[in-house]
Order: sequence, then structure tokens, then C-alpha cells
Amino acid sequence: MAEEDKKKATFCTQDDVWGYNIQKVLKAFENAGQTIKPEKCKLAESSVIFLGHKLSEKGIEPDMDKLQAIKAMNPPTDFKGVQRFLGSCGFYRQFILSYAGKAEALNKLLKGEKNFVWSKDQQEAFNQLKQALISYPIPNGHNKREI
Repeated sequence: MAEEDKKKATFCTQDDVWGYNIQKVLKAFENAGQTIKPEKCKLAESSVIFLGHKLSEKGIEPDMDKLQAIKAMNPPTDFKGVQRFLGSCGFYRQFILSYAGKAEALNKLLKGEKNFVWSKDQQEAFNQLKQALISYPIPNGHNKREI
């Protein structure tokens, strides 16, 4: 196929198309002054973990290893612990149905109080958020985002 026709039609073999596209990607990095470490590159993968999410042909999902780390968390014993827990859960809020409602008791604990008092309401909110994440996928069909 003539080089000028490759932009108009794509009926090359898959290997040729892949080789052509990867060359374009590598050239774009080079033109932007960026370098690529081969040991950090994954090519021709059906899914990858990127910034705490699994990207695949199915869409965007949470990284299950990160969810297991949240599952292993103990109830916070201070304000910083509450902030850490809410930060971890908040990162995946798009996958938690009614996140704000579930997190409300924990957020209230951070507002205005000088003494840390962990009550039944905070424990319930803590348990609900953990359960929402570890029981992923969400049963209502809001499981994945489109890429």
C-alpha cells in the first residue's frame, strides 16, 4: 500500500497496523521531549493498572489490590486516621452508590470538634463505606465507567 494511502484506509494486517501506530506514539513522545522506560511499558495488553484503576475493554474499574488495602484498615483512632480513610474511599467514590450519605457521619467528626470521639454512627459509616467497596461490583449496574 502506498504510504499516502495509509491515512485513508486501514486494511493492513494487524501486525502492520500495530507497528504503524506504535511508531506514531513513540514519535509523539519524542516530539514532546519525553522519554520512555521500556521496563515500565506494557504493549498489547488487554488491561492495565493506571493511577489506581484497572483500564480494559470493559471500561474503568477500581484496582482490586487497593480495595483489599481499604478492607484491611482498622477503625481510625484520631482525626488524621479519619482523613486517611475518607481519602482512600473518596478516591473511589464514583464506584460507591450514595457516597456522600455514607460518609456523612465521618465528615461531621472532622468539623469543629476538638476531642476525638468515635461513636456508633462513625463505626456504622466506616463499615458501610468498606462494605460498599469490598462488595464491588455494585449490584445496580453502575459498576464501570466508559473509557
